[in-house]
Amino acid sequence: MAFSTTITTSSVAQPKPTAKPADGSVAAPMLAAVLLAALAAGKSKKSMTRFKRQMALLVVKQSLQQRWAQFKNIFSKKGAAEISNRTLIYILIGAIVLALIFVNPVLALVVLLIAVLVLLLAGRI
Repeated sequence: MAFSTTITTSSVAQPKPTAKPADGSVAAPMLAAVLLAALAAGKSKKSMTRFKRQMALLVVKQSLQQRWAQFKNIFSKKGAAEISNRTLIYILIGAIVLALIFVNPVLALVVLLIAVLVLLLAGRI
């Protein structure tokens, strides 16, 4: 038997993938599946079952350790991160403008413009 191949080109442009997960949530399972398939080729059914059981226990152990670390971080004695004065000013201006939008939209725009100008000019001085 002979194998034959043909190459066809499509006239429709293929869409390019735009966003890929940064945390490797797609690559890790694919790599694990490839490695498991390669390992399964040389092992017996009994040893593969044992290997899968060990890997499942390892995954459970790692997830429990991660959750325990998250739980410990909640009750850690580290102080909360300091919020800068500039951030507090932004929050305050936003709250004032949001409240003024419902009361008097023109005044809200004036306050917003003045605040933006003051913050921009204060940053340059």
